[in-house]
Amino acid sequence: QVIAESENDKDQITLGLEECKIKIDKSPIQGKGLFATSSIKAGEIISLARYGGYRTQAGRYTNHALIPNSFMKEIEGNIYLIAGRDIDGCKGGELGEEITIDYRQARAESLKEVICQQ
Repeated sequence: QVIAESENDKDQITLGLEECKIKIDKSPIQGKGLFATSSIKAGEIISLARYGGYRTQAGRYTNHALIPNSFMKEIEGNIYLIAGRDIDGCKGGELGEEITIDYRQARAESLKEVICQQ
């Protein structure tokens, strides 16, 4: 179900990534992923992930991890990708760190559900 939902291109819009510190590239996790091109500080907004009900490239290409480095947060009706900790950017011509989320948290945020964790 997650793969089918992530591959659905009917709910996507293109967002210029030039002003963001990210790029899309081949992922060792799954297909394509989102990578930091510059260092990103904890709490920094990485990119808009969902705007007006449509997913951006950040919403489409951010892969799942059990211990993610970022999370989704609803702000004024849109969903943003936020750094959960410092994320390393490109070094020596190599890709920066892949930006990851916990799909369960992101789905709950997009559905505006509240998750209680103990």
